[in-house]
Amino acid sequence: MTPKQHDEVLAAVSHLPHLLAYALVHESPARHERGASCSAYAAGGFRDFTRIASSHPEMWRDICVRQRDTALSLNWLV
Repeated sequence: MTPKQHDEVLAAVSHLPHLLAYALVHESPARHERGASCSAYAAGGFRDFTRIASSHPEMWRDICVRQRDTALSLNWLV
């Protein structure tokens, strides 16, 4: 596997899922403050998202900055 392939694989199976989980988990409290109580309806899937999103945000910031061309690009999906 080349370094580029490695980065594309990790973007698909690690970076993108983490970014999505982080965005969802951190958006839910904002919705709750506006009156839409999302957490009252959350089940096991949401709990999995919170576990994924609980990792160190600075570490993920650094990963996304260093890998922004791969992590934030959807070219590897096609």
